[in-house]
Amino acid sequence: MKDVTRRDMFAVGAAAAVGLTAKGAGAAEMTAQEKAHVAIVKEFCRLWGMGGSALTDIMSHMTDDVYFKINGQPPIVGKTAVTASFNSFFKNGEKYEMIINDTWAKGPVVVHYRTDTTIKTTGREPPGPIVGIYVFKDGKIAEWEEVIYKA
Repeated sequence: MKDVTRRDMFAVGAAAAVGLTAKGAGAAEMTAQEKAHVAIVKEFCRLWGMGGSALTDIMSHMTDDVYFKINGQPPIVGKTAVTASFNSFFKNGEKYEMIINDTWAKGPVVVHYRTDTTIKTTGREPPGPIVGIYVFKDGKIAEWEEVIYKA
């Protein structure tokens, strides 16, 4: 049996993103585990709206060896490194409104299409579309990849 690579997971996520609008009557019901994963992702995104004070809670949803990547940049691996990276997102009091527009889940993978708005102390930045791809291990986010579309 072939090992699943990150490239395979990204391909699954991309295919899921394309399929988000193609949910039909034949779509399978999510399993209890898939529903739990979707609920964790929703809570995880909600916490970003609370700003840096929620960083401990944000990180509580991730494995110790978490893998985080944005738009083809080098990955950030491990909870300590990811926490340091996330701290930079909040350094000037920013908060992030993440509106989830659609979600797809299959096994350990959750993909959603959302609209993010950065809220700074000086005001709101224009919202932007994002596809988030999450891979779960033992009920926590083990991999998170963001595909950010620039207008």
